[in-house]
Parts: sequence; structure tokens; C-alpha cells
Amino acid sequence: MTARERIVGTLERKRVDRVPVDIWYVGEVLEELYAYTKTGNEREMWRVLGVDKWAWVNPAYVGELAPKSAEASFVNHWGVQFKMVQSGQATYGEAVVRPLEGYTAETIKDYPYWPDPDKFDYAGMEKQVKELANEFATLGPWVSLFEIYCLMRGIEQALVDVALEPELVHRALDKIEEVQTGMLENVLARTRGELDAVFVSDDMGSQQGLLMSPGMWEEFIKPRFERWCKLIHAYGVRVFHHTDGAVRELIPRYIELGVDKWAWV
Repeated sequence: MTARERIVGTLERKRVDRVPVDIWYVGEVLEELYAYTKTGNEREMWRVLGVDKWAWVNPAYVGELAPKSAEASFVNHWGVQFKMVQSGQATYGEAVVRPLEGYTAETIKDYPYWPDPDKFDYAGMEKQVKELANEFATLGPWVSLFEIYCLMRGIEQALVDVALEPELVHRALDKIEEVQTGMLENVLARTRGELDAVFVSDDMGSQQGLLMSPGMWEEFIKPRFERWCKLIHAYGVRVFHHTDGAVRELIPRYIELGVDKWAWV
């Protein structure tokens, strides 16, 4: 069986030749794995290791980005600016500019760098999915609601906003949802029968409890999450949901909305 047949067969409760094994890693580990397997690309490395990799796919954004500040190493398509930080052997991007700082419910519409759903490289992603789907299960694109809001506002301010600035949160999440729904519709239409799951990610837990009350989750997250589940399922694709932390209280609600596969820590 191919890695894709093994993963999809397991999700469909079918008998497979063995339990599928996935692997996730950061860049530093990837370089070590290249050296260990004496390979030069990920697909070759997966084959040598004998893992059944969920192959990640995301359309690159080719629209205009916000100007990069002097302290930033790069800026993403939401306008969040990051600098690269070294911590031991690890290197990661740390946000240094939160583009929605200072905005209100009345001025959020004036933010000039909302991504344009038409400015993603859909042809490039379609080609990538076609190549991968012959052997590997395909997962993507990555979409999120509150995680993106936290990046654009700062997590401390975002958690204050859900209590004190609910209209701002709603208007920003509406735009975040709108952009990614447009992107999802393009991706799903182009990859029929070859894309296996969409990665919907929203960290909702701390180590000991939820980041927001179940009532706030019902208000801010549930209706938007449900619309994405319905859209993804309409194309015969699964919802792969990732969340971090102590979210046990929300698990039955996510299942009810249509989550097909989980990943959480």
C-alpha cells in the first residue's frame, strides 16, 4: 500500500497492511534527518524512514505585503512582522509588529493589508497536490481564526478583546474568515479527489484550562468553524483539526461540528 492508501484507509475504518506512522519536525530536526538518511529532499527521506507522511500543501501568497520594518526579518501576508530568534539549536520567528494594534471596531475596515483571496498561487498548489497524491496523503491549506487574530493583535490584547471589545473581535474575525474562505473555495475546486484534508488550527487551551469560556467560544469561534466544516465536507474533504492545551470540554462540540481527525498537545 502507498502511504496515502494506508492513511485514508485507516480514516475510512478499512483494513490496512500496518498502522500508519506520521512524523512532524522543525527545521533543525529536518537537517539532522537529511544527514541521517543521506537524502536531499523530504519525499526521499520519508521513503527511507518508512513513514506515512501527511504531505503539507499551501498556496503561496503573491500579492502585495506590508512594508517590512528595520527590526523585522520577514512579514507574512497578514502584515505580521517577525524577527528570527536563536534559542539553543532552535531558530524561530518572533512577532515584533502586531499590525492591528491601535485599531478599533470603527477603524478595522481601514486596515490596508488584508490579503486578497485572488492573490494566492493556486496553480502552483494544484500542481503540488497532483504530484504528491500519487503516493502521500495531502494536508492543507492551513487556516485559522483566533490564532491569526492573536498574531495581529498580540495574545494578551486578544484575550482582553473577547471580554471588552467583542465588536472589534467579530469584525476582525469576519474579515479573517472571508479571506480564507475565498482561498479555500479556490483550492478545493482545483484539487477535487486529490486533496485529503484541510488543516484547521486554533489553539484554545492553556496548560490547565481554556483560553476563553465555552460561551465565548460559542459566540466567536463556533459559527465560523462550522461554516468551514460544511464547506470542506461539501467537496468530500476531511477536516483535520489541531489545537493545543486543556481543551477536553470542547472536544464533543468539535466532533459535533464535523472534525474528522485530531492533533493536539
